[in-house]
Amino acid sequence: MYVIRLFKLNHMGYVVNNLRAFSKIPSKEELFLSLRRQPCRPLLAFLYQRFQTYDYTQLDIQRERAFYVLNNLLKISTIQLIGMNCKLKNFWLFPLVVAKPDLFVGILSKNHIDAYRGTTQLNVITALLADTIDDCHKCPNAEYLIEHVIYLPVHCHVPKQVLEKLINIVSKTAQQIEQYHLRSKL
Repeated sequence: MYVIRLFKLNHMGYVVNNLRAFSKIPSKEELFLSLRRQPCRPLLAFLYQRFQTYDYTQLDIQRERAFYVLNNLLKISTIQLIGMNCKLKNFWLFPLVVAKPDLFVGILSKNHIDAYRGTTQLNVITALLADTIDDCHKCPNAEYLIEHVIYLPVHCHVPKQVLEKLINIVSKTAQQIEQYHLRSKL
């Protein structure tokens, strides 16, 4: 990780792109061909093995750790937690909505926290068939969420003392960005 940070390489984009079945956005001509593509046999064998041997206690640990972080981050006014009204929370991802996502991720990275952003496959779909571009086809809330969401590395294998460090750094980062934002308005 030291070398990756030293050369400022985008390792998250590379890893996420290679883990997906559709690693690039297909052209209109390739769309139906790419939808018919099947996963390779090793991937199917891996998925079968994971489904057969999945340890559900890890899911309980994941929830416990995520709720620990969640309860500590609720106190920060500049961070918006999304998905909290959902009845079933598994916390496969730990998304936050922040005002300045690039700056936020950059500061966290300098503090050795690998938060990431921009790796979603969500897109805002507007009416392409409309002759005029009017306000009824715009989706400002969806666009804002997609542009401002970051993901924290909160999962079952992160020890509690590391989660405490993460909470402190996220809190300090949110305060720094809020102070910077307030000073820039003066």
